[in-house]
Amino acid sequence: MPRAIPMQFLRRHQSAWLVAGAWLVFAVWAVVATAHGGGPQLVTDDAMRLVQVRDFLNGQGWYDTTQHRMNTPFGLAMHWSRLIDAGIAGVYLLFRLVLNPAAAETATLYLWPLLPFLALLAALYRTASVIGGRSAGVVVLLLALTCTGIWDDFSPGSLDHHNVQLALAAWMIAFLVESRGNPRAAVYAGLVAALSLAIGIEALPFVAVAAACMAAFWSWHGGAWKQQARGFGGAFAAAGAGFLAVVATPYRFGVACDTYSGFYAALAVAGGAGLFATTHLPLQTRRGRALFIAVLCLALVALGAALNPACLRGPYGEVDPRLVPIWLSRVYEAQSALGFARIAASQFVFGYVYAVGGLLAAAVFLFVSRRAPAAAAMLCAFSTAGVAVATWEFRAYTFPIVASLPCIAWLVASVFRHPRMRGLLGPLAGTLALLVSTDAAFAIVGGTFVESAASLSSRIGDFNAQLGCASPRAMHLLDHRPPGRVVAFVDQGPAVLAGTRNSVVAGPYHRNAAGILDDDTLFAGNPRAAAAVLRRRGIDYVMVCRAAHDWTFYRRHAAPGALISQLASNAPPVWLHLMAQDSTDRVALYAVDRAALP
Repeated sequence: MPRAIPMQFLRRHQSAWLVAGAWLVFAVWAVVATAHGGGPQLVTDDAMRLVQVRDFLNGQGWYDTTQHRMNTPFGLAMHWSRLIDAGIAGVYLLFRLVLNPAAAETATLYLWPLLPFLALLAALYRTASVIGGRSAGVVVLLLALTCTGIWDDFSPGSLDHHNVQLALAAWMIAFLVESRGNPRAAVYAGLVAALSLAIGIEALPFVAVAAACMAAFWSWHGGAWKQQARGFGGAFAAAGAGFLAVVATPYRFGVACDTYSGFYAALAVAGGAGLFATTHLPLQTRRGRALFIAVLCLALVALGAALNPACLRGPYGEVDPRLVPIWLSRVYEAQSALGFARIAASQFVFGYVYAVGGLLAAAVFLFVSRRAPAAAAMLCAFSTAGVAVATWEFRAYTFPIVASLPCIAWLVASVFRHPRMRGLLGPLAGTLALLVSTDAAFAIVGGTFVESAASLSSRIGDFNAQLGCASPRAMHLLDHRPPGRVVAFVDQGPAVLAGTRNSVVAGPYHRNAAGILDDDTLFAGNPRAAAAVLRRRGIDYVMVCRAAHDWTFYRRHAAPGALISQLASNAPPVWLHLMAQDSTDRVALYAVDRAALP
């Protein structure tokens, strides 16, 4: 009898154990692989997030998101949400109960990215189980574990908010899929949608799809979806107003396009409340309901245009156009899918091509499945929107992958249990279907047949050299020197802040237009303009890296006598003195003698 109780407990919570087991497998692999590779690698945004969390823990106010050491000496108002800072800080403080500060920070770098992955697995399992039963739930866990396209977002050291947004997107989809039989789930979907926007405006296209699905189903089906549309709209409006007060007080009356602000809150409240209100009107026909939804959409567009028409062009609507040729056009992840294919063909295959494959699986599910037509339509809509966004900007490919994984799982599970697959044929065919439908299979194909070994090796070497430019070893050149103001290449900026006590001019952020433009002027402009930048900002040190893309770019368009040309010729100007170089001779640190400036 005592043994039966644990078995009953295990059977009752079998789904939770499956999810937890899958997560543990990934967590152990990720931690061991990262530790074997020398520890978490902090790329630009991860390093910057760590700096922001440290400042928050050291007393910087909740509503003060200014990074005072960036764009020195003027500071840079960051557009990132404090909600992510709070989560990371909470994990750190828990570790501080038993570890010293350095060890607690390292432990946080390992654990934090794994927590959103647990949430993602739970949401994917929930969605797949609804549309395809427990067998589809098991398959989707296997697909997620082998999905190389999302590994980076959840590997130790990934402090950026994209992993949390992926997990929230998965839960928003899960709640929407459940809402047909459980109207309360639509309320949860509205709350998650608002939270996604509060964390990052990148979620806007997918929140819009969620709202459009609710509006479309209510318009078409009427009373069968009235409670769902009402719950989603009301929750979204209420949470949209609440997050404005909690998250974005500095922008309460502003219209910032790149962060949650009064602009997005006004649209969220108006849109959610409008959807909520229309469900109370005596609309008996599809045409009448569709007309009111169309009027609501036009009113939202008019409201957005009245508040700030630039934001209708997207989160980058207010970006300084001068940044495009000197920086934004060179950001790899911001390229179109086809543009990225020319840069990294293998990643294009296991990222974008796999997302397109997922969209095809969603389309098959839509036209074949009779079990959950509303869920099929939603998943197809999310996959379509995700592929469309990723076609325009490659880095969004993870969203359609997450949206379509349950559909791929449904397809594979259908092969396993197909009535014609008798005996060993079913398991064999299902296993084969599973193997060829994993993202890992696409990665193998991309790295073996699409991109040559020489190209892949060269690209990996180039990436590692880029990491070296901002590595702790490079930053050690600033150790044991008086803290000062540094001019470095754009991607080195966050590492200077995270690894030293110095401040820096430029970082890879669209709000740092002044710093990026001054960086370009100092390295590639004429000598007098460069000297003016040094004086105005009171620069103490200049750091360069010969392996950085900026080194090549600045040399290519440098003015006559530009600083980058003099450094490339190993003939620095008289006001610049070499202080140190790293062991590779790629990274060099110079001291500025402002009294000797021309």
